[in-house]
Amino acid sequence: MRIKALIFSFILLYACTHDPIIVGNGNGDKLGECDPDTAYFANDILPLLISSCAIPGCHDAATAEDGIVLDSYENIMNSDEEDLIVRGDPDESELIEVLTEDDPEDIMPPAPYDPLSQNEINMLKTWIRQQALNNGCEADCDTSLVGFASSIKPMIDQFCVGCHGTAQPQAGISLTNYQEISEQAANGALLGTVQGNSPYFAPMPPGANELSDCQIQTLEIWIQDGYPNN
Repeated sequence: MRIKALIFSFILLYACTHDPIIVGNGNGDKLGECDPDTAYFANDILPLLISSCAIPGCHDAATAEDGIVLDSYENIMNSDEEDLIVRGDPDESELIEVLTEDDPEDIMPPAPYDPLSQNEINMLKTWIRQQALNNGCEADCDTSLVGFASSIKPMIDQFCVGCHGTAQPQAGISLTNYQEISEQAANGALLGTVQGNSPYFAPMPPGANELSDCQIQTLEIWIQDGYPNN
């Protein structure tokens, strides 16, 4: 098991990498509590773009398809695409246009990747409408009710599926359903890679887009409970 986990993490480190990501709240202030009506770059937008757009072969730093890199606030806002983000106006923002394109040859992410959900697009629109700030917040950590469907799957979808989805999973590791995720939980690789606290594991997600202490604690609880499909 230990050797298998080492191989898993070694492959992941070199299969899906991004530049380090530095985010704040836009003002250099201490992060406050999360407002449910606010879309936060650090909490909501960056993980979504990293998972869905800044993936190898698309808009990561190494590929920079069409001169666009979507792995940090600075790269997003200083893109070669002048109207990629138009502060306050999602309808004039090229990012929203390509995500909602009707032509299957032009829509992003391109086939065979799945398009963003309407909820994800709405969140991006809200962020742009709110002036596309480099903001973040401190979310409450509630681990009283940890479930696969309510806690673990959304976390994996947000931070991992961009590199480890069904279309072209990096290193041949897919993390899209309970069976695939539970297998990596069982062999120790899933928790080891997100903790990054052992020489046998490469930290995941890559760069500085790591999970929060609360998210890691949630994953630990689920695994300690026997990774139930609940």
